[in-house]
Amino acid sequence: MRHLYIIFLCSFTTFLSVDLFAQCVPDTTITGLYSPTEQEGLPEATIGLAYEAVIHMSVPAETTITISLSVDSVVLTAVNGLPSGLSYECQNSTCGIEGGDFGCIRIFGTPDNPLEVGSNDLVAVFQLHTNLPTFTYDLKDYSITLNAGTPADIAELDNLGLNLFSERNPMTKGGNLVIQSASSEHSVITIYSLLGSVLGSWKNESGKGLTRVPVDQFNLQPGVYFAVLRQGGESTTLRFVLQ
Repeated sequence: MRHLYIIFLCSFTTFLSVDLFAQCVPDTTITGLYSPTEQEGLPEATIGLAYEAVIHMSVPAETTITISLSVDSVVLTAVNGLPSGLSYECQNSTCGIEGGDFGCIRIFGTPDNPLEVGSNDLVAVFQLHTNLPTFTYDLKDYSITLNAGTPADIAELDNLGLNLFSERNPMTKGGNLVIQSASSEHSVITIYSLLGSVLGSWKNESGKGLTRVPVDQFNLQPGVYFAVLRQGGESTTLRFVLQ
């Protein structure tokens, strides 16, 4: 049993690095606090394409001295926020790591929901088993950016019908609204303010598949808007934020 000195307000830090592996095998050479950094993040994913990434972890032996804790183990109990079609597994069936030891999380699968295109924030939930009562720590430093791909990538998703989503939400200048349609019929996007005023419209002649619509063409100021996509007798609405 090793001792961990830790700030009581759940100031627990794992050592992380990301690599692509066929299976989850812990990397016992980790030395830094974070690798990659929060800014470097996880690899991006694409609708309809297989995805895999491995997060390597090392339970620290010592950190800031505030309260002395004997660490028995750290157990991953959930990874929330994964895009639909992605799952996770650990180096063992319990997802437990003994104090001072190494572990890993393998994220894998094929994302399949165009409505989740954009940044998907992940929350890894850990239980710390110590000589004090067990407490929970949420690691929130990572996200997976899901890309829309190409029409060929979503050939199997035609049964989703008509959808409208943004590549990121909040959006920035230069961002795109994305139409996903199973029909070859033309469609129209109309932009509304929160008060219901029409601020612009755009006709899509591309029809079936994915079509990216630059938001800059609507000359919008930073704020909150509604986009309504109409095609034949169908319609769908998207609320988006422009920064």
